[in-house]
Amino acid sequence: MKGSRLLRSWRFRVVAAVAVAAFVSLVLWVRSGQPDAILAEGRGPDGELTRDQVERLLSSAVRDKANEEKRERYKVAWSLWPIGYAVSGLHGTAFPDRNTRLKIAHAGLPAAKQLLNVALDAQEAPAMREMAVDMLGAVDPHGTLEAFKQPILSGQAGALLAGHVLRYCLPGPDYWGADWSFVGAGMQEFTPELSSKVADAVYLRALDAAVECAPQPNDLGVLYWLNRYNGVDFGEWLEKNAPEVHAFRTREIERGCDPVRLIESMQWWHGHMVGESLVRQLYSSKSDQAAMQRLLEICRESDDVCEDMGWKDKLTQWYSANRSRLVYDPQVMHFVVGAKPETVSEKVGK
Repeated sequence: MKGSRLLRSWRFRVVAAVAVAAFVSLVLWVRSGQPDAILAEGRGPDGELTRDQVERLLSSAVRDKANEEKRERYKVAWSLWPIGYAVSGLHGTAFPDRNTRLKIAHAGLPAAKQLLNVALDAQEAPAMREMAVDMLGAVDPHGTLEAFKQPILSGQAGALLAGHVLRYCLPGPDYWGADWSFVGAGMQEFTPELSSKVADAVYLRALDAAVECAPQPNDLGVLYWLNRYNGVDFGEWLEKNAPEVHAFRTREIERGCDPVRLIESMQWWHGHMVGESLVRQLYSSKSDQAAMQRLLEICRESDDVCEDMGWKDKLTQWYSANRSRLVYDPQVMHFVVGAKPETVSEKVGK
């Protein structure tokens, strides 16, 4: 009886209504920050993401990164006690990684324009600008460095942001010999090339080091920037050995995302944890999932899987013979030799 009077009480109804409204608001707020929901929203007339969408995606990526760092600190702080891993696990359950960075990278070139606007905007928070640069390194590294040349040389970009640009937008940063422990690392290394009037001088300098130091025939830096695998043209190799993967990669490049670069980004952020679960989050089609999984396997194959053990000599000879004629082709998102063919499908195989 007392319970039924309580249920009829106007105070109870008000409290219940407020609680329901708060719960719905919380769900909507959480949902609004989900990268999938943001990416599913309407885009601009040119098919590109809007500034508002990109800013919300970057905020989500910054939170993901901060939560990831917190979980790692919990593990380190309690490295000798199971409680540290328990706390880290509870934090991961409460604040799961939404893989926002990967989803921005998968969005590809439609995100590039507004990412660049955020990165160049001095009024934006430093964390947002740095995250925008990191994302541009996965989406449009060549265009980003071209846009940042003058801000870097004039000092307008600042040493920290300039270091991010060079590290994430040039090939093979681990091979330059730059000391990444100090702010602005790599700037002194590449200042002469950044100032040069020779087209892509800074890239050729970085590629020299990448080709010389490439540790394996499927080095992702060489694979992405020069389209070379096992010492030969990767497009031609795929067309012969995995035609369904070649067709998949061509389609993805046409929409503005080279899956080879996406794999490199996956390994930056997830290391050896890259697998089917991540692929399923990015691709809804079963055939695309299978093609991406096969591409992952190809990019991970060890030296003894490769047929030609003379891959390094082939790569070096090809690079030396064509270095002076290399030009970056934004339509295929890698360097090509000399004149550009007519279509993307032709270009990917050259």
